[in-house]
Amino acid sequence: MVLLVGAYFLISSVGGLELLSKLNEKNIGYGLIFIIGILAGFHCVGMCGGVVMAYSAKNLAVGEEKKNIFTPHFRYNLGRLVSYTVIGGILGGIGSFFGVNPVFTGVVMFAAGAIMILMGLSFLKNWTIFKKIKIKTPAFIARFIFRQKREENSKGPFVVGLLTGLMPCGPLQAMQLYALTTGDFFRGAVSMGIFSLGTIPMMFGFGAFISTIGRKHAAKMMKFS
Repeated sequence: MVLLVGAYFLISSVGGLELLSKLNEKNIGYGLIFIIGILAGFHCVGMCGGVVMAYSAKNLAVGEEKKNIFTPHFRYNLGRLVSYTVIGGILGGIGSFFGVNPVFTGVVMFAAGAIMILMGLSFLKNWTIFKKIKIKTPAFIARFIFRQKREENSKGPFVVGLLTGLMPCGPLQAMQLYALTTGDFFRGAVSMGIFSLGTIPMMFGFGAFISTIGRKHAAKMMKFS
């Protein structure tokens, strides 16, 4: 944790996180998008670490064969890669029908930020005004994931990975807006796919670490997370 926090502040001090502002420029290189993905991986661990620990619970059971502990993380990240790529292609296709300027981008980001705050409050307070905006996992998906946890080769982590592409996440939505501005299905899909690939090393590494430390220590990390 000390290394992660230290790396985060080091990257911040040299302006690494400001690379997200490059997404306001059109046609940036795929290499830079990959680097942005790597840096966003720190944010992903902080935001989705609890999700990774949740689907890892089955593999932390006593007697689980060690050779299978990495499979759920592979499936989860594969789901993320597929989801990000498909969403990027759809947004790129939509962007081809109209022009996207900085004012439009700013308004969308502002609205997305406001919705995130309201959604967060909706989980903390049972105010009537928030009940209409509280977003829950559709029942049929929740039931499928619940049933899958009993399966030896559970598809649950892959489905959860697919749903990750719909999460209200700042760096992710900045990347989705870039895909929209490309105005091209192929470039939007490739951009989002490469961004996802950049986040995978950190996410897979975190998941692998959780699966190897054992149930006792993972329970403590779950509380901290």
